[in-house]
Amino acid sequence: MNGLKFLSSVKRTDKGLKKIQAIFKEIAANGAHVKAGVLGKDGDKDATHDGTLTNAQLAVWLEYGTSGMPARPFIKPAFELHREKYKTLLKKLVAKDLYKGQRGYERALGVIGTVMASDMKKFVTKGPEVRPTNAPSTKQRKQALSVKGTKGDTRTLVDTSRLVGSITHAVVAGMGAPAPKFTKGHQGDL
Repeated sequence: MNGLKFLSSVKRTDKGLKKIQAIFKEIAANGAHVKAGVLGKDGDKDATHDGTLTNAQLAVWLEYGTSGMPARPFIKPAFELHREKYKTLLKKLVAKDLYKGQRGYERALGVIGTVMASDMKKFVTKGPEVRPTNAPSTKQRKQALSVKGTKGDTRTLVDTSRLVGSITHAVVAGMGAPAPKFTKGHQGDL
């Protein structure tokens, strides 16, 4: 070839993939995760007027049903409806915030938890009505109990707002220990 030599080289440039992988490994190694639903102190609050049932007990009965009551799940369906949104949000938070050192992963998980809890509340109050819907007699009772001059809400799981008000989230740092609290004023503070 007329004595010409061609030299080539490949230069590998890491534009942050290793750092992002390390962050995910740290999260996995610590067992860090976020929970959303009827949890902790809010779950222990009275769901009835007579103190015989907590919000957490009621949530389990509604999610899975009992021998005398059909299941009216609201936690799992709300999560499944928004699963892809949570994955996208996690990628965004990791790629932008964690990689740039703007937040710790506990805060990123807290943001996701806040969104998850909000989505669960909206699923009950504004989303497709939780099935099976209330019986006609229950709808009539709820309508009769409504404040005079208001329409009254006959939707399933919407009555005293105690259950919906008890939906929250918690970030678990790993090994069952709660994550450190976020800075004051952050919407996802625990």
